[in-house]
Amino acid sequence: MNWKAVEKGVGWSKKSWCKPLKGFVEDNSNIAFEHSLEVGASENGTLAPFVKELSNQVTIGYFQCDVIKLNHNLSHFNIANESEYVDMTEINGKYDLIIAKSVLGGIFRENKSSVNDVNEFIESILERNIKQGGGDDING
Repeated sequence: MNWKAVEKGVGWSKKSWCKPLKGFVEDNSNIAFEHSLEVGASENGTLAPFVKELSNQVTIGYFQCDVIKLNHNLSHFNIANESEYVDMTEINGKYDLIIAKSVLGGIFRENKSSVNDVNEFIESILERNIKQGGGDDING
């Protein structure tokens, strides 16, 4: 795992994110996925460098961001041309892994949404977009 690229991709919250990501990799050293979806990438932060090392194919779901700048930022990691981009509100397809970074607070603003709204959103994505057996290690 190229942790320098992961930290650069994560952006300002790298201290909060890299420790659990490292723990996940250490606990699952042989894990790999066929097709993964990142929910909530932005020009200010993305998990794409992390997800790309675990997956053969990556779809980057963005929410209210400058996609041109996001694509430019991902070009530094040789990911931009290898990934598909999709607006989070138009996610289709099935994925083995779905991962989100710091997006739920942006969608579900305080005093405008409830915890139930957040839970329904997560359940909806999982119901529509996780492959049967999603999350199973494709290495066997």
